[in-house]
Amino acid sequence: MAQVSVIIAIYKAENYIHKCLDSFLCQTLKDFELILVDDGSPDKSGEICDEYAKKDSRIKVFHKQNEGVALTREFGISKATGEYTIHADPDDWVEKDMLQSLYEKAKEDDADMVFCDYFLNVDGKETYMKETPTPNSTIAKDILLFNIERSLCTKLIRLSCYKKYDVHFAEGFNHGEDFLVSMQFCKHKELKISYLPKAFYHYIKITNANSITKTREQSYNKDSFAYDCRFLQELSKHIDNKDDYDYQDAVNIFRAFSYKVFSSKEFKARFYQNKGIFIRNLGLIKGSLLLISAYGFNWISYPMYKIITKIKSFAHAIR
Repeated sequence: MAQVSVIIAIYKAENYIHKCLDSFLCQTLKDFELILVDDGSPDKSGEICDEYAKKDSRIKVFHKQNEGVALTREFGISKATGEYTIHADPDDWVEKDMLQSLYEKAKEDDADMVFCDYFLNVDGKETYMKETPTPNSTIAKDILLFNIERSLCTKLIRLSCYKKYDVHFAEGFNHGEDFLVSMQFCKHKELKISYLPKAFYHYIKITNANSITKTREQSYNKDSFAYDCRFLQELSKHIDNKDDYDYQDAVNIFRAFSYKVFSSKEFKARFYQNKGIFIRNLGLIKGSLLLISAYGFNWISYPMYKIITKIKSFAHAIR
């Protein structure tokens, strides 16, 4: 049994996967396995994985038909033999001490899960993203409120917990699939969770136009919103508090608003039905913009939103 199983779901990543794999092969922790699952990629990604496997016995490569990232990650978990697991995306990379630092923290605290900070890389600019868990709150609540990153790529998780808590990736949900899994774990109050306030993972935002994990925001439309509604229904199975559900619903509606998705019948139905929760869940500015839209003044509220966004971006740039 390896100390850590690293699972990477791969699809059309031939231009990026070298850096990702190299960053794992130079880890200071040596006792790990690297599980590469080729999700029917039509490019040379699968061949590259096979070449790496010939050079390092810790690499295990699996090729399967294209099913999407959720079932690909699930397949990877089924092949894992490590004491702990962590996921990674093929167009990201990690610091060389990531596995050792997280594993040592897990053993020190006898933790079922260890989460950490991360780096966000956008257009060549790197930002340190610090997690902000709230005192006297639950991890599940902090994930819902974006105080803690929702991705599994910053979470080392004991493999046996997948079976113990009957945690699975939901078939058909290939965006936010790791959020659903994080919530399945963190809703269990007996799960022992530790936080390591250090960043190791470099999240490269939308560099790979073909990535199975990062393309959705580029083409958000009414079908995307319909997906969000189905996703929220699946998420509701793991949310006990109605206020938390309302918050997620408001976030979904505001995302659709921010992408100017006003024509969807499903959007309009949820929009007017839930207008009372906007300010309570989104704050004064965002809530007010949605309320203005809810009363038929999209032509005012949307330009206001764009102006506010530009002002915030400018203010952030001159800091």
